[in-house]
Parts: sequence; structure tokens; C-alpha cells
Amino acid sequence: MIRNAKIEDAKELVNIYNYYVKNTSKTFDCEPLSIESFEGKINTITSKLYENFGFEKVAHFKEVCRKFDQWHDVAFWQLTLRLFPPFYIAPNTWFLNASILLII
Repeated sequence: MIRNAKIEDAKELVNIYNYYVKNTSKTFDCEPLSIESFEGKINTITSKLYENFGFEKVAHFKEVCRKFDQWHDVAFWQLTLRLFPPFYIAPNTWFLNASILLII
């Protein structure tokens, strides 16, 4: 059965995550996380899911972090939120933007 992760799953999930912290370059974390700090990561989504929700990759920074003797890139994704139906926008009005930083 596949389901969304819950806070109660943090203990089991942090053990899995910490394996990748210690043994791979899939995360920039260098030290294993505590259960409490991992709870904030539950239901973090991947770049493919960002695309499905309409986020656009707006920047790609090459080789910004070094871990396990390898350089890794960072991507910046952005989604401009618009109110529907279209409405009049007064001069000097800001659009709302949602931005997410992803490590790839």
C-alpha cells in the first residue's frame, strides 16, 4: 500500500534518509538528522512533481556544493500564483510568487 507520509512515520523515514546522508551524495546534509528535524521534511516533493504543478526551472547553478569528493548542482524553481478569474492590476502591484530551492 502506498500512502502519504505522516509525522508518526518520521522515526522510520529518518533512518532511511540518514543512510543516504552517510553514504550518498543525494543530499547536502553532512550529518544524520534527528527525528525532530526530519519531521519538517515529511511530504517534500521531487522536481518532477514540481513540474506537474506548473513550477518552472528558472536557474541551474553548477557545482555549488562538494560532498563525497563530488560536485553537485542546485536548481531554482518558481511558480507565479495568479488569482482567477483575471482581474485588474493597479500600477506598482506585485504578483505573488512561490519559489522553491531544489538540490539536484
